[in-house]
Amino acid sequence: MARHDVAGAARLAHKNGEYYLALMIAQAGSSLAFKNMLQRQLHLWTENRADKWITNDRLRILSLLAGIPVWETTSCKINTCDGMDWIKTLAHHLWYVISPVGSITDALVEYEHACGIRTDSENEPEIYAVEPIPSYAKSPSPFRLVINFDIVPEPDFILL
Repeated sequence: MARHDVAGAARLAHKNGEYYLALMIAQAGSSLAFKNMLQRQLHLWTENRADKWITNDRLRILSLLAGIPVWETTSCKINTCDGMDWIKTLAHHLWYVISPVGSITDALVEYEHACGIRTDSENEPEIYAVEPIPSYAKSPSPFRLVINFDIVPEPDFILL
């Protein structure tokens, strides 16, 4: 699913006897009605505490298909972007999180909210995705580099 190989993922689920899951995967990104029905099902399972009988991996896939990047179950929080680099996370937002008729701009805005680059409200957003980093960087830094160009350092020497 991370490479958006919907047909391959559906075949794999079918091959492993997961027919319901194969049917759900085959409909990935098809319509808002599908996402809304799946979101409703996830909410009902959580309300009735039935989600404790479903594996976290299955809930993660269903949450991804429903367009919910972070799902709070009765026992834990499932992050569908966990373990993905920034490019896969951005693609994940394009393919699964935004509307099927959404634009790349819509996906980019959602991704920027997900990694904390963009904040539109006064509330602190929940950061659940990694920030974009260059391909030559080894790993994302937990700290952001802030450069203040208004402060001019004093020279260590005086020119005569």
